[in-house]
Amino acid sequence: MLGPSTTVATARTDGNNSSAYFSAGYDFALGRFMVGPTVAVTMQNVDVSGFDEEGGGASGLRIHAQSRKSEVWSVGARGSMDFGNWTPWLRVTADKERRDDIRTVSATPLSLLAINSTYDVPTYKPDNSWVTMAIGVNGYITPKLSLSLAYTRVDSRTSIKEDGVSGIVTYRF
Repeated sequence: MLGPSTTVATARTDGNNSSAYFSAGYDFALGRFMVGPTVAVTMQNVDVSGFDEEGGGASGLRIHAQSRKSEVWSVGARGSMDFGNWTPWLRVTADKERRDDIRTVSATPLSLLAINSTYDVPTYKPDNSWVTMAIGVNGYITPKLSLSLAYTRVDSRTSIKEDGVSGIVTYRF
C-alpha cells in the first residue's frame, strides 16, 4: 500500500541450489538394542537471480541478486531396537550453523535507476544453534515391500516451529 492506493507488483525469479549431506556414526549392539554417536554436516549454496517487479508503478523495485551459504554441523546420539521385521528408531542432535553471515536484500526503486539509489534491508536471522529430534520406524510388510515412517521436530529456534512427517514405500524387484 502506498498512501490510500493499493498496488500489486509481480515478478519472476529464478536461481539455483546446490547442497550436500554427509553423516557418520557407530552402533553399539546391546542385544536387540543398538545405540551410538552420530555426526553430520549439511552444506548448501543458494543463489537467487536479480529481478524487476512489474505492475507496481512508482513503488516497483529492482531486487538485486542474492547468495546464501550454509554449513550446519550436527552431533548427537541415535538408538534403535530390532523387532524382527520392524525397527523403531530415535535420533537427537545438537545443530550449529557455522556460516552465520549477516543477510541482506539489496533493492533499487525502478523510478530511481538513473541515479542508482540502492539500499540494503536486513533479512530475518534465525538462531544459529538448535536441537533436532527424529523418531521413526522401518520395516518389511512382505519380503519385497518395505515401509519407513518418520516424524522430525526442530526445537530451540526463536520464533520458528518446525515439524515434519515423511514416509517411503519401497518395492524390491
